[in-house]
Amino acid sequence: MTLGTADESGRPWVSPVWFAHSGYREFFWVSSPDARHSINLAARPEVGIVIFDSQVSPAEAEAVMWKSRRGSGCVASRPSTSPSARAANQSR
Repeated sequence: MTLGTADESGRPWVSPVWFAHSGYREFFWVSSPDARHSINLAARPEVGIVIFDSQVSPAEAEAVMWKSRRGSGCVASRPSTSPSARAANQSR
């Protein structure tokens, strides 16, 4: 999964993260609260997400792309013991 975020001034940042899914409808990743994308999401709730298989040829490639906001399908939490984020596909 690749997350696209932006800092307070709008500078973009793209981060690859390991993820898990629940029925291909909800996607979960775990990140440090000190990671740049976590800090960006705390300051600016918009996020773009892309999931693709980088091990297939371009002719066979497929991808899922969507955008969301924290609080409306994308929840980012920064607890001190278990930093995590959850994104739900908005195209249900």
